[in-house]
Amino acid sequence: MRNEERTIIWFEAPHRLAEALHDALQVFGEDRLGVICREMTKTYEEAIRGPLGDLARWAKENEVRGEITMVLAGAPENFAEITTSQMVSRVLQYESAGMDRKSAISTVSDELSLPKRIVFAAMVDAKSASRISP
Repeated sequence: MRNEERTIIWFEAPHRLAEALHDALQVFGEDRLGVICREMTKTYEEAIRGPLGDLARWAKENEVRGEITMVLAGAPENFAEITTSQMVSRVLQYESAGMDRKSAISTVSDELSLPKRIVFAAMVDAKSASRISP
């Protein structure tokens, strides 16, 4: 879902909002824009907008009540292709400089603010497509 270019909308229980936002941070990163919509179409309607990192902090610091609708901005166009090729390219650059694959994956993960499992999966896919050596 990280590479989904369409807007993502889901409903969340108020007592699970902080946990859901924490999970979203792991997948989409702190900078992906989103909105927490509370009590839509009702008297106490509220919308909190900002990057996921700010929304997660807000959910931790405030008592969340009512019906929650989450809206998450889609990824930029062609995001998946660019980041996958960037990941593989950067890992290979670090390996050619003498770094082992595990360390290279960790470094690229930090550089691109991605979970290590995403970079690892990109390397596995590239290896199975015979674009890189083991």
